[in-house]
Amino acid sequence: MSSLSVTDVTGKIVVSRGAAAAQTQIDLSQLASGVYFLKIESGKKVKTIKIIKE
Repeated sequence: MSSLSVTDVTGKIVVSRGAAAAQTQIDLSQLASGVYFLKIESGKKVKTIKIIKE
């Protein structure tokens, strides 16, 4: 089981969900333009990816 969260530059969580599948989609269309961070946690592994929405 993995968990996904998207935060804005202030650290506020704007999207959070669990993900059981190897692939999943997150709809970011409702978010304003700007910089966000996608944090993926799977077991003891954590990966953070910077997203720039135009």
